[in-house]
Amino acid sequence: MKTETLLAPGKIHHELLATHYTQTWPLIEDLKESRFSGYLKLEFWEYEGCIIFDTGNIIQAFQLEKENIKSGIEALSGIYHKFKEKDGTISTFHIDSEFIPFQFARYQTQLVENIDNCKKNDLSEFIKDVSKKIDFGCINIEYGEKEAWATILLNNGQVVGSALKSKDGKVVFENNDQKLFENILKLAAKIKTSAQLLGCDAMESYQHSNKHTEFFDLLKKSETLVSVSNFLKDVLVSIINKKEIEGIFNSAWSESCNKNKAGILKMNSDEIIGLDKIDVEQFYQIIRDFLILLQPQYDNVIKGKVTIKDILSAFNKQNAGKLKELLI
Repeated sequence: MKTETLLAPGKIHHELLATHYTQTWPLIEDLKESRFSGYLKLEFWEYEGCIIFDTGNIIQAFQLEKENIKSGIEALSGIYHKFKEKDGTISTFHIDSEFIPFQFARYQTQLVENIDNCKKNDLSEFIKDVSKKIDFGCINIEYGEKEAWATILLNNGQVVGSALKSKDGKVVFENNDQKLFENILKLAAKIKTSAQLLGCDAMESYQHSNKHTEFFDLLKKSETLVSVSNFLKDVLVSIINKKEIEGIFNSAWSESCNKNKAGILKMNSDEIIGLDKIDVEQFYQIIRDFLILLQPQYDNVIKGKVTIKDILSAFNKQNAGKLKELLI
């Protein structure tokens, strides 16, 4: 038996925004600043990405692509790259904070125990018994040959929510609703029923939540750094040849990364590769050293015709404070 975990769908906050027209960073910043609790869903054909927020913090992320599941930083990296593609949709859903951890149960649970061919009393006893065996998790129930499904949500041994899904796909979810819970039990008296207990270590995701938020900050800063670098190259292409420019940048970047023990980082014209291997403070220092190292190399090549300070000043004026944002 393998059934999906039924969860509260949440209240729609943003609905089906097109990836082609949606600015990712303003949307993420808005969710963080508004202390949003819920999840962001990114959808393409045969692809689903989910970023889970709790009071504005990114707690966990999952990516499902052709039944291949990834989580954490790896999923965030995949979602970030998918944001840039066309023909996708973005939706956000607000849910109560107490049900945020259950979002992990979609992909993060482990089978603890199951029961087949049970009746109403058997199911009732099973729920009562197994709820004492885990701190956090759920019981997934299947009626007959896929005639209906149900989920019982458990927290500290207590039933905190129930969901029932009919064959036509309609889902009813209730918080601590005894009537729906009783209906779930009654169905077991009429239809052959199977159930499984799934446990989830929700605290593990919370323990890594700082890394998730920091990683998205790194991605944002890296975009700005690439933008700065490309701008500087474009300005100087009329003064020195492109090959020399690339040599200057590659030399400064390599020296800065090696100095800060981050030789794994690679910068190309679109993005920086390897950000999942470093932390925020390390990246900030790399940025500072990189810009400092560029100054004398530029001065040597362009022979005082224009300084790096002049160029950066021009960039800052044209790009509404991006350089300041990069260094803060």
